[in-house]
Amino acid sequence: MKTKIAILTLLAGILIFSGCTISDANLQQKIIEANTKLDYYTMDMDMDMATETEFLGQKMSIDTKMEATGKIDRPNKMMVMVSETTTEANGMENVMDSETYIIGDEVYTKVMGSWMKMEMQQDMWNTQDQIEQTTELIKSGTLERLKDQTLDGKSYYVVKIDPDVKKLTELVMKQQQDSPLMREMGESIADMIKEYSAIIWVNKKTFIIEKTRTDMKMEITPEDVGAAEGASGVSMDFVVDASIYAVGKKPTITVPEEALNAMDISDFQQQMPSQMEEDIVVEYN
Repeated sequence: MKTKIAILTLLAGILIFSGCTISDANLQQKIIEANTKLDYYTMDMDMDMATETEFLGQKMSIDTKMEATGKIDRPNKMMVMVSETTTEANGMENVMDSETYIIGDEVYTKVMGSWMKMEMQQDMWNTQDQIEQTTELIKSGTLERLKDQTLDGKSYYVVKIDPDVKKLTELVMKQQQDSPLMREMGESIADMIKEYSAIIWVNKKTFIIEKTRTDMKMEITPEDVGAAEGASGVSMDFVVDASIYAVGKKPTITVPEEALNAMDISDFQQQMPSQMEEDIVVEYN
């Protein structure tokens, strides 16, 4: 009798445990579904970038740190992102504050104390939406389960993403779409990415991604950018940590009055040549 009870208890335990497990394919699908439907969230992001190159025969190291906080309203395509970027090079430090609002198809940006506005470029929204970018990588690749963790009383699946290289290259290009250099390099960016790792922390109850960590190493040779003989290459190491919270809570996003009255960036660019000509005339006289 005791033997039968022990066997039944063991079977019950196995069944319960099996019911609590989830396959990698099922987990991948649940993450995609939950995060695709996510409507509102707030994000804190820290980025460290170490750049090394050579200039006039001297080695140069540039350290860049960025701290940013963003509030995202996905259904209405509204977003505010406030950041501070600190750059250190050769013992000199530069700090730049930035504030950006996206309201529908309009973008308002404050850099160095001045507001500019412009129409949102294609794919710009997706490059600013951290959840969207991560979900695209998950869709394209495979997942590797790491050891589950409990943080601040919450249980998480910890998952490493092995993305499709073409999708990763596409996302990098979209993020740097304003850079003529990146556009020129095109798909060859895939060869410049030497190391890549993306780990996500997925809430076990909601399947929402609440934490991410991305490490990437890029090496750009003079040949990659068509530089002259004797030029130096560039190596860049990125580490980006992001925390997602206030999930499902609609944020209040209000564009400042001075931003609404800002000059359109296209008008600013048209005025630049004429302003430069005036400066040259004044200097000559």
